[in-house]
Amino acid sequence: MKKPTIICVDDERMILNSLRSQLRRHLGTNFTVETVESGNEALELYQELKEDGYPIPVIISDQIMPGMKGDELLTKLNKLDASIKKILLTGQASVEAVGNAINNASLYRYMAKPWEIEDLNLTVTEAINSYFKENELKKSEKAREELINELKSVNESLEEKVQERTQTLEQKNRDITSSINYAKLIQDSILPSEQKIKTALPNSFVLYQPKDIVSGDFYWINHNKEMDKVYFSVADSTGHGVPGAFMSIIGSSLFNEAVKTDEFIKPNEIFNYVKEGIIKVLNQRQTAQKDGIDAALVSYDKTKQTIYFSGAFNPLYIIRDTNQPLVTLEGEIIDPDMELEGKKLYSIKGDKQPLAHHADSTDEFTVHKLQANEGDELFLFSDGFVDQFGGSMNKKYMRKRFKQLLLSVFGKPNEQQESTLLEAFNEWKGSFEQVDDICVMGVRL
Repeated sequence: MKKPTIICVDDERMILNSLRSQLRRHLGTNFTVETVESGNEALELYQELKEDGYPIPVIISDQIMPGMKGDELLTKLNKLDASIKKILLTGQASVEAVGNAINNASLYRYMAKPWEIEDLNLTVTEAINSYFKENELKKSEKAREELINELKSVNESLEEKVQERTQTLEQKNRDITSSINYAKLIQDSILPSEQKIKTALPNSFVLYQPKDIVSGDFYWINHNKEMDKVYFSVADSTGHGVPGAFMSIIGSSLFNEAVKTDEFIKPNEIFNYVKEGIIKVLNQRQTAQKDGIDAALVSYDKTKQTIYFSGAFNPLYIIRDTNQPLVTLEGEIIDPDMELEGKKLYSIKGDKQPLAHHADSTDEFTVHKLQANEGDELFLFSDGFVDQFGGSMNKKYMRKRFKQLLLSVFGKPNEQQESTLLEAFNEWKGSFEQVDDICVMGVRL
């Protein structure tokens, strides 16, 4: 007999890899474990395996997937082969979906994510044993009658089990939400306090609006009072929600480590340190893990009125309303990007590489050295604002419109600048969903 095959269906590659690794360790070489990312792929794989004569004792499917849902897939497979043991493994299935799988797909077991390894191993083992036992029993009429009676008994108790599982799932969801809310308290504690911001940068504001409870965006400030220098940054971690929050905590910690010195350290040196730290923490040189951070970082010398800037994809905007041009410390004149009623906006671009391992990255980040004027306004931001869909045509806000908005609030009180930006964002977004975390920092020198 050809080697039996277990089919795992989920639209998340990380989940499939985890299932395949766990089942291979548990089942050894006696079984083949195949993974697919959609219901249609699962049906195609089933047909191929059946045509080649491979037994399929168990299929494990997620519920919420693009296109065909898990209960629909299991129902279709049940019509093709009722002997396959069907397990619904999901963290988002409704009672209706589970009931549909029970009633129309002869669901063997419903399990909630995240699963317990021993529980899943035991369930799969029992399902495999049941599958082969049933096939043996079907060889005789008496065995078929015993199987029918057993299935009736199982069906009578499944509704009660579903209710128990649903209650457990609901409790787990409440626990998860509670944990995320607690994670928000932890994340908020690592962000600079309003008092710290106002002490270091009295004329400033931060517009901070996570998409979910916790955020992948974060802002960071370090004030070296002895040298009268202030470092400040807005950073955008890969993703949002819990994954983004983890990256933000790693990034903030590495920023703090980078400036633990009595000497002046330039923004590009901080970026180089943080980049190498992320690569090491996530083991990116040995794995395909590509998470990272985009950021804009400024060092402001209050005494000399100089600005040092480095960007990881993200730019720095500087607005001034004098005829005095923006020049580098080397004397190079920088042309404005946009003008409005005598006010000029300058865009200082960052390097096209993140704080992470990147195929196109260079070895070092660039540092831009600029002469500042009193009254200059600096704006650092993540891409959440400019990438927001909305307006009458449901299009992105885009940077040109964002620059015009910043020019329009130049010179106004910081609180009014923040409220105007938030009002403009909400008006643009309207009834559409917020697509990403938002962080905008404005600083008047």
